[in-house]
Amino acid sequence: MKYSIFTVANKSYYPFVQILVNSISKNCSNVNKIYIADCGLEKYAKYLQENEKVIILKTDTNNQYRGMNSDGWLRTTEQKTKKIKDLLSFVDFGDQSLILIDSDVCVFKDFSEIIDQQYDMQVTSMKKQYHRRDGIFLGQIAAFLIFNDKEKSIEFLDYWINIMKNFEKDKNVIRPYETPALNTLLRKNEESKWFNVGDLSELKVCADQEVGDDTYSVHFKSGGRCSELKNRKHTLVENFAGRIQCILNISESDINFGKYLNDQYYSEWVKEIGNKEA
Repeated sequence: MKYSIFTVANKSYYPFVQILVNSISKNCSNVNKIYIADCGLEKYAKYLQENEKVIILKTDTNNQYRGMNSDGWLRTTEQKTKKIKDLLSFVDFGDQSLILIDSDVCVFKDFSEIIDQQYDMQVTSMKKQYHRRDGIFLGQIAAFLIFNDKEKSIEFLDYWINIMKNFEKDKNVIRPYETPALNTLLRKNEESKWFNVGDLSELKVCADQEVGDDTYSVHFKSGGRCSELKNRKHTLVENFAGRIQCILNISESDINFGKYLNDQYYSEWVKEIGNKEA
């Protein structure tokens, strides 16, 4: 089953998105296109477009990473729902599904086996579920979703975007808004049954810093095992390297993330902005 992938990125995240694109190209034989919403990639967009599957989408955002929950980080994450809604509205995907995935991910296996088009969309349930300080329950994560039904997915995204807008105005809701808004929508859907939503396991489809033999992709998250990065100032290079090194491999295979990096382009990135504070 053919499918396409969508993500967002800026140049602060360039090494991550390079790993994402190259790992998809190597390990996903059924991927059609890789759409990347450009939130400030600058010259690095051209490097990514050397891959014939990559299509760069313009946005009105040009913000760089300045730490999780910073204004730039929030503006960039907001583009995920906005641009994927535009993509579903204006591109004819036929019977192909569209996968939304965070840019700081490495893919090991073709996703076609986990796509189930009996569902309007499929969401990813977290291994560790909890209530935030503002009382919002987080059971699903916005790092990996599959959109199968075009019209239903657009309607779903409209609800999701509106909830995020309301959260941003509400002083009782803490940052970030993307995943909490998704969970709020899913809780409402449990009662209303607006959408037929399938469930995916985080450990299987987009594992949080842990790789097993059945893992399809791993998420280089900044929290959890990498929480020490939050406790001190660090550069973009340290942020990238630290999150890569935090991955726990419990599979029977050796993993070399470096093979998905272009040494020349990575060196350019390090020289240009790698030593700036993250």
